[in-house]
Amino acid sequence: SVKNNLPMETRDGTLLRSDVYKPSSHGSWPVLLQRTPYDKASKSNVKTARDLASRGYIVVVQDIRGRYASDGEFIWQFRDNTDTFDANDGYDTVEWASNFPGSDGQVGTWGHSYPSWCIWQLASTRPPHLKAVFASGMASNILDLTFGIFETGRRLQWTYNMSVDAKEKAGHRWGPSTRAEADLQWHEVERGKWIWQLPLDSIPDYVFSTLTPHLKKYMREQNQEFWSFDKIHNEVNVPTCQVTGWYDRLIGTIDNYSGMVNNGPSVLSNQHRIVVGPWGHDSGAFIGQQGPVDFGPEANTTYEDQVARWYD
Repeated sequence: SVKNNLPMETRDGTLLRSDVYKPSSHGSWPVLLQRTPYDKASKSNVKTARDLASRGYIVVVQDIRGRYASDGEFIWQFRDNTDTFDANDGYDTVEWASNFPGSDGQVGTWGHSYPSWCIWQLASTRPPHLKAVFASGMASNILDLTFGIFETGRRLQWTYNMSVDAKEKAGHRWGPSTRAEADLQWHEVERGKWIWQLPLDSIPDYVFSTLTPHLKKYMREQNQEFWSFDKIHNEVNVPTCQVTGWYDRLIGTIDNYSGMVNNGPSVLSNQHRIVVGPWGHDSGAFIGQQGPVDFGPEANTTYEDQVARWYD
């Protein structure tokens, strides 16, 4: 069964909304939580949530603050993380989800890339009902990814994609209305217009809607380390599992594993796990084919299988 847009009130009164998937049979189940800026109702999220629910989990997918169905102001990950609400929102959501009818009180996480950034934010707050972490595609430090250099093509494309929801919330009625349309529009029209624009600061504000101030601030702060998850590994008091790929641009995910083993609570040091395969950054494509190289059938898996392998 599925319940859509269930509201949760955060400690400051903001309403965040979640879709909740439950197993069809009766019983008491652990809860698996994802908090995402990428639309909880996307096809990939629905697919994974339904699959995990069929394996005996209550699955919660939540739009983070200021995105899609959730209220409040969206403040993204590329800035001082103390400016964001994600640590407290994550804590509140874990405790809220642990009390669902049918929950056995145990909560774990799942989510790839930005949702895993959200996972590390909440894990550092030690919610009492958080029992384990599954995270993938999220490096320990942002400078290990960018080396202090603005990723012009990737970051402009990503922001254009993210601006679809930002424009909808702001009532701006121009441009693509879905992320798929935004990807197509970017590659066919917008990329050639803006990737060579100098200075980058002169790109018109309307292109990225209300995300423009975030983006232009970030352009000036490329030398700053915003994530610094290596500084919170000692605060995370549950077993963790990391998944990444040798072709993943966020291969620094490995540092979250080694950081937990070497710097996390010593009583947990032998309980952490990492899976590294011949994969890229797309969690929907854990397959052993990278360009012309075929790594064979043993390199093929699914995201759902990896999540369930850990929590089962």
